[in-house]
Amino acid sequence: MADPVHITNRNFEVEFVNRACSEIFGPHTNGIKCYKYFHDFDGPCGWCRHEEVMAGKSYHSENYFKKADKYFDSKISPIINAGGDPAKLVILRDVTERKDAENRLMRRNDEKTALLTAIHAVLLERPYKTRARIIFDSFRQLVRATAGYIELFNKDRSVSEILFSDSDEIQFVPRSALPGRTGSMAAQVSRSGGIVIDNDFQNGQWKQFIPQCQAPLSNVMLVPLSLDSAAVGLLVLADKEGGFSDEDASIAKAFGELAAIALTNSQLIDAMVVNMEEVADMTRRLHAEISEKNKAVQDLKRSEEQFRTLVNNIEQRHFIYNHNPEGVFTYLSPSVTEILGYSPGEFMSHYETYLTDHPVNKSAREFTELGLRGKAHPPYELEIYHKDGRKIWLEVVELPVTDIHGGVTGLQGIAQDISARKSAREIHLMNTRFEAMRKLIAGLSHAIRNPLFGISSISQILQRADLDEKYAPMIRALNTESKRIADLINDLNMYAKPKAPVLSLIDMGSLIDTLKQKYSEKYPEITFRVNLESAMTVKGDESQLSYAIDQLLENGCQSGATELDIDIHRDYYFDGDRVNFSIRDNGTGISEKDILKCFDPFYTTRQRSTGLGLSLSKKLIELHGGSIDLSSKAGEGTSIFISLNILPI
Repeated sequence: MADPVHITNRNFEVEFVNRACSEIFGPHTNGIKCYKYFHDFDGPCGWCRHEEVMAGKSYHSENYFKKADKYFDSKISPIINAGGDPAKLVILRDVTERKDAENRLMRRNDEKTALLTAIHAVLLERPYKTRARIIFDSFRQLVRATAGYIELFNKDRSVSEILFSDSDEIQFVPRSALPGRTGSMAAQVSRSGGIVIDNDFQNGQWKQFIPQCQAPLSNVMLVPLSLDSAAVGLLVLADKEGGFSDEDASIAKAFGELAAIALTNSQLIDAMVVNMEEVADMTRRLHAEISEKNKAVQDLKRSEEQFRTLVNNIEQRHFIYNHNPEGVFTYLSPSVTEILGYSPGEFMSHYETYLTDHPVNKSAREFTELGLRGKAHPPYELEIYHKDGRKIWLEVVELPVTDIHGGVTGLQGIAQDISARKSAREIHLMNTRFEAMRKLIAGLSHAIRNPLFGISSISQILQRADLDEKYAPMIRALNTESKRIADLINDLNMYAKPKAPVLSLIDMGSLIDTLKQKYSEKYPEITFRVNLESAMTVKGDESQLSYAIDQLLENGCQSGATELDIDIHRDYYFDGDRVNFSIRDNGTGISEKDILKCFDPFYTTRQRSTGLGLSLSKKLIELHGGSIDLSSKAGEGTSIFISLNILPI
């Protein structure tokens, strides 16, 4: 369909509309004002710059036309009409679909932010009421409801507690004023099988089950909090302008699950802390009896046997431990074997023996020191080696063990394997961030490419023009920076949506020789050495692999290195041959805190670097079924290892 076009004279009267315009805004009548014809307004639009156009200026705007329920991009230019008077020509372009897409993207970003806030609340060491309030507030603001509450049912669902209610103008009557309704509500929610939306609340079946309010509610959404398939509570939102939608229900499912998880975690932590305090109290009483009466040695042994029997029956993902003030384990429950692969006897050494080099373990050492000083601290996470070399994540709850005089004799704790939960959470967050980043990159690339093409074209014209020589450096800089931005856009698009490799046979020796010659000329101060075991051919996309290795060499050359070694050799496996090659430099190396982030996109420690080199190289090599790894130490240089499938020549 053609774009709507109209002409308006100095007196705001519409003199001409084309067919597309009349089909959208209705038949044109002589003398009708533009603000009346297009917007049903009684006076000029607030954004109208009528006098400026009549004075000869053009402008461009984007506005919502309520009469047509559409967004239009307006290009407005001054003209002279048939009578020789000033007028304005307006060309409208329907951009409703793009604006809707932008609004949907903003909605997705709001959802992501609200979910991250709620997930963070689940992980915080706070009372359940505080965590539930954070989750509730994030959800309510996201769906734009104005009122609501969370209530918890008791075990037989005959009584409930309104944990909190929240509204701008509506106050809920206390539950005590509604005897007998809690059981009915719990039963109704359980029978409903999930989330309930009632957009005609005043005439619907749910009105009798919701606490009465000081003001009438127009709509409600009921989100059950379920544990083991049973409703243990309810999250209620109310009074959303326009009513609740299926999309709101889809989002509600995630927030209901997060609230239930937070409740579960609170119950488990409370139970564990209570049990640990009881065990510590029992130990203090036993020591007191031994000191005062010099007896009960046999009683102590029997108590220990009972305690160890209890520990042996603990779930597979938990184990109990004791260690002395020096950090050496003195007791481990047998379930440590299920989690870490070691027998209790094998594990009886200093706890730091098994810690990985992950930075989070610094907090583990600090919490241990706090415990040994008799100070309470929250549960913490640490990364530890399994006997088979794997890395396992543990969540630890610890309490100090004291003697009858209050002196700390060691620490007692319970450790839970949270590897699967942490991995799933990290994968979900990574995927969410990458998808948001991919959409952002696509939008930015499109927005930048067109004006950049104009800048580049103008700079090339200026370079050929007969200008004063003093402008030559600026024009060359303009050309250089334009090309750098264009290369950055290409890198961003390649990272966000890489093309499938176009496979061919590649001579690795020839590819490396070409790159060596390039960098020998670019960095004459660096000594390059290549060790190629024999002629090798790989199957892949030569352009992509050359780009990936080029980025790795550039990183090495910019690290302050004076020597760079490339070593290529063949390995033999049952499933075929592999070509392994390494790139080693003697540059400044990478610090321990930075090495874990090397392959993260946009992470860099150098100026004028995008931080995409390593991450893009990794993505391209993995697209070829290969692998890449990195080791480094500050001040000693960096080594990068790559492995690819090989084919015989």
